[in-house]
Amino acid sequence: MHENVVAIEGTSNLRDIGGYPTRGGGRLRRGKVYRSEALVFSGAPTKASIYREDNAHAYKQIEVKTIVDLRGKQEVDASPTAWPHATGAELIAFPMDAGGEGDATVIMKLLREGKLRAFGVADLARFYAAMARSLAPMFGGALNALARPGRLPALVHCAAGKDRTGMFIAFLMEILDVPREHILSNYAFTDVLRPDRVYLYRDILDKAGVEPEAVRSLFESPAQALDTTLDGLRAEFGGVEAFLTGAAGVSPDSLRRLREELVEGPAA
Repeated sequence: MHENVVAIEGTSNLRDIGGYPTRGGGRLRRGKVYRSEALVFSGAPTKASIYREDNAHAYKQIEVKTIVDLRGKQEVDASPTAWPHATGAELIAFPMDAGGEGDATVIMKLLREGKLRAFGVADLARFYAAMARSLAPMFGGALNALARPGRLPALVHCAAGKDRTGMFIAFLMEILDVPREHILSNYAFTDVLRPDRVYLYRDILDKAGVEPEAVRSLFESPAQALDTTLDGLRAEFGGVEAFLTGAAGVSPDSLRRLREELVEGPAA
């Protein structure tokens, strides 16, 4: 997975999802879909990565055509994404206020107000399950958008590149028939690239009187939480693909185009 990381100074969770195998013997094409944390302009009230003019050439080297911003409206208004400026790509937004880590997500508001004092792996799984169902049209709309001609290569991001982006990429990989163990390892790799994020929020936690270790899971990407979420969708809808083509509104044409564009080899 380290070979998928795009090393641009100042970023920490920018990576290509290409190279993973599919059950049909194919492999995800490289250079087609990237996942990342937010990149914002200097002075923005956020803990996201900061755009640097001296990195201009490096940003453009990933050669993306589309930026998909999954952050909520309040987050975006306070800290607009710098990825379109950095890459020259077109921005499309699918605002999700229900993310985890971020500056103005619903759950961070509860944390700031001292109303959330403990948060474990099981809580994260329940949070993801609720997010998948309540934001199904947003996830589906973003998948449909990526399937349109001329949208790829694309970069998808939220605040930390962990929760909303992590779920979106997991859904995409499910559509592409990537084995579950690889989906989970891709999700969990955020912890390798961004360890101990909870301490970055120590000022907020101290002010709210919350112990960092009690809410560590909110800032991490434990594979068990995503695994439980995907199993729940399978139990309720008959499969993640059935959830996406049903509640999320992903069209059969989108499925076909995404598979054609993103899988090379026998399953393409």
